[in-house]
Amino acid sequence: MDGNRYEYFLNQLENITRQYDYILFDLGAGMSEEHMAFISAADECFVVTTTEPTSITDAYAAIKHLVLETSDVKISLMVNRVSGIQESLNVYERLNLAVQNFLSQEIRLLGSLPEDPIVIKAVKEQTPFYILERRARVSKTMAKMTLDYLKANHDLSEDEKGQFIQKLKSLFIRKVD
Repeated sequence: MDGNRYEYFLNQLENITRQYDYILFDLGAGMSEEHMAFISAADECFVVTTTEPTSITDAYAAIKHLVLETSDVKISLMVNRVSGIQESLNVYERLNLAVQNFLSQEIRLLGSLPEDPIVIKAVKEQTPFYILERRARVSKTMAKMTLDYLKANHDLSEDEKGQFIQKLKSLFIRKVD
């Protein structure tokens, strides 16, 4: 984005931070400079993986990149498409052990989402699975995970919300200069 688009984006973002307590950015796979700017300004980062070895390796690489670039960001892990809770705990324990041993950091387990055929249907219909079928197992699990997260985390003050925007602006200004 050019300078005008960044400014417009940041103004719009500043407006919605007054309306919402939390804003989630789905940055997708890979780590670009723009991704790092968002993550550097964020209070917390959720890394999503599956139980597949390549996905776990990618998650570790993303966490390593985050820790090396932004050592003070809180990192939480969500394991997607699991057959059971034990499977997600195994992935978390292996990944957290590697992060502790090689990066001297710790990640926390946000939770896991079960494999559910409603997700494929939702993708085909281009509708979030939670909206498509709230009674589906994956939807119920997502709702519980969200409530557990909200209970464990305090609401952000207006000052804390503004800090994200200010940090993001300063990172983009440095990038443009």
